[in-house]
Amino acid sequence: MINSLNAQVKNRSFSANYHLIYKNIAHSSVQPYLESHQLELDTLRTKSKNKINKKLFDESLLNVKKKDIHITADPLFNFTIGSKNKDLDYRYYSNVRGVRITGDLTNNFSFETRFYENQFFYPDYLRQKSDSRTNTSNIEGMAFGIGRAKRFKTYGADASLANGYLSFSPNKVINFQLGHGRHFFGDGYRSLLISDYAPDYPYISGQYYLFNKKILYKHVTSWMKNLERIPASSTPEALFIPKSSSFNILSFSPNSRFSISMFEGGVYKSFDNQMEKLILT
Repeated sequence: MINSLNAQVKNRSFSANYHLIYKNIAHSSVQPYLESHQLELDTLRTKSKNKINKKLFDESLLNVKKKDIHITADPLFNFTIGSKNKDLDYRYYSNVRGVRITGDLTNNFSFETRFYENQFFYPDYLRQKSDSRTNTSNIEGMAFGIGRAKRFKTYGADASLANGYLSFSPNKVINFQLGHGRHFFGDGYRSLLISDYAPDYPYISGQYYLFNKKILYKHVTSWMKNLERIPASSTPEALFIPKSSSFNILSFSPNSRFSISMFEGGVYKSFDNQMEKLILT
């Protein structure tokens, strides 16, 4: 079953479990994709005639459509359970709860917001790697793909995640976004060019198609944080050390079988300037 995505200018979530026809995706190294520019193949979903099943599996819990306005809201769940740890007395599992709200307002403006609360137990090799990153960071734990975490029971982790964005397209080849989230550059399960440790960050981005969408240029200006706290602070939990960054990628894809990209990025130290201001005051 092939479905065309008729959404406006929302991003396809990194967590979306869809079967994409990659031969129809140009500029696949620039993520997130805009929904309105992609085609989806989903052989797992079926049209249910039962109203309850249709609401549970095919529709949003809240689904409001009026003229050129479309708003949805959904609860998010992901519960998994695995085997017991052979050396320590606990069972591997994850407990994720959240909410997602999206909106399309006219053909040019969209928004989305998400919140997740996560509790989980890593396999030993990931837990050890996470612990090694927190020894000098003055934080309790590290959650891959989320950022800072706190201890849950003895060996688990507790981490929350909130992101969202405003997306505006004055026409079909230009898109601007203001948000708090992340980007993937490079094909792969995870981003090849941005650390998987990185938590979500505030950003401003612009995306431009040229020459009948054969060329895509995207730039991102963001404000990130190290997972290390500022040494001097009057509060129990000091702020994390800030840093600014910018990323640029130019992708050339003349057809569905060939694509090449050039990437440039920089991370800039901004902590010293703030410390000087604190000393002067």
